Amino acid sequence: MRILVNDNEIKTKIFIRWAGDYKQAARSLSFAYLPMEKSCRVGDKVVMYDNAGNLIFTGMCINAYYNTSQKVYNVDCFDVLFNTLKSKAFGRFNGTSSEICRKVCNIFGLNSEISYSGQSQQLIATGDLTYYDVMAKAVRRDVGNEFFCIRALGNKIYLDTPKSTEDVATLTSQTNIREADYSETVQNMINKIAVLDDFGAVVTTRQNNDDLAKFGLMQNVITEQYTEDFKLVMPDLHGIDYTASVTIDGDNNCIAGKNVTITEPHTGFNGKFFVLNDEHVWSADDYFTRLGVLYNV
Repeated sequence: MRILVNDNEIKTKIFIRWAGDYKQAARSLSFAYLPMEKSCRVGDKVVMYDNAGNLIFTGMCINAYYNTSQKVYNVDCFDVLFNTLKSKAFGRFNGTSSEICRKVCNIFGLNSEISYSGQSQQLIATGDLTYYDVMAKAVRRDVGNEFFCIRALGNKIYLDTPKSTEDVATLTSQTNIREADYSETVQNMINKIAVLDDFGAVVTTRQNNDDLAKFGLMQNVITEQYTEDFKLVMPDLHGIDYTASVTIDGDNNCIAGKNVTITEPHTGFNGKFFVLNDEHVWSADDYFTRLGVLYNV
């Protein structure tokens, strides 16, 4: 991995941690290096490339530490979405979620590549929301749940959802999984949805008969809403949540917002999983990746 501070490469790095979370938006980068090099200061531009030369991080030094007994520089950075998380928003934001995200990105000199087909909406911010909150709230209305990831790569901003994102790796205990914890729950299950009109009459319903028979009624009720082309908005049913925390051989393609396939026939955890959070750690003699993932979102 190559790390550059103000276009000058750090040659003596001894530790790197690169991480992200679907709720956090801004990815973090922490690294340590020896003091024979020039110190990294807050506000310095920091970029990182993987071993193939691909840009994977662009951001700013947020914290810098130096201890005279340890004789090591320690640096914490966040990517270009950091300012959208730290800045309170005000005003009216009108348009589709894509248009609202573009307006927010323009404020920070970023380029939005978010293109999501959704309804026109209006959000009013009076200092109660950050600019990231404005984007996330707009996207959430279209996606219909919490499981999406707004992320930066260079100066461009992207949206990943479980249905739209690519499958970047296959994970098995026979190949690249070092350790794993798996769990399953029905706490978030919705096996029947009833849509009502403004007078309380049932417009339509949707249900999963297998889940109803096995787990009993777990129903959600909503008031009818329509898209701009007058199609009824019908949220998805929600089945069993399968979650896992896995430690794998290092793979910098596995980041929050992407999908991975897990194949574990002995546990029954098989299928495509959405990466909720990731942590990549490089040290002198090892590189590993920790992932938190969710299936059936």
